[in-house]
Amino acid sequence: MNFAQERVARCPASWERKRIKHHISRFFGGGTPSKENTSFWSDGTIPWVSSKDMKVARLTATEDYITEAALAGSSTNMVKPGSVLMVVRSGILKHSIPVVINEVPVALNQDLKAMELRKSLDTRFFQYWVTGQQKDLLLEWGQLGATVDSIDVDAMRNTVIPLPDLDVQKVIAHFLDRETARIDALVEKKQEAIVNRPGFTGE
Repeated sequence: MNFAQERVARCPASWERKRIKHHISRFFGGGTPSKENTSFWSDGTIPWVSSKDMKVARLTATEDYITEAALAGSSTNMVKPGSVLMVVRSGILKHSIPVVINEVPVALNQDLKAMELRKSLDTRFFQYWVTGQQKDLLLEWGQLGATVDSIDVDAMRNTVIPLPDLDVQKVIAHFLDRETARIDALVEKKQEAIVNRPGFTGE
């Protein structure tokens, strides 16, 4: 039995089993506006997401911003709030699959994919589902490139995901939100205690 079969077998028989693609209403990527065109980047107001921004669970800001001219004059695309963003091409895929939910409208670069989910799949549940078993998923979805690793998006989209009904998904996601916040607070408190310890030099 392979990883995918084991994952499905561990879930209650009453859970629905469908491929991820059946829960996606829109799936698309982006692009990079020309760096040589200063009008694309100067005083930009549109958050432009690249792999370096994918270090948070909820995205509200980015390092780079582009202009309306950049949006119109390049292959990047706007993504509506509440979508799922996933890194599909990056060296970070050697060890993790960054998955983020954007809370504001954003544009994407070419190393990411955006997914607008149908009402059958809760965005937070899907985010936890991917991050919770990313090691196995990297073995199933990963492709080794000459210079950078990537996700086989067809393999990802065709993966079967067992699901409880939507209300239960939301309850599970809410519980994980609460527990994650609690753990983060404990870690932050521990770090503050270390920094404030007498004699601590930061080395």
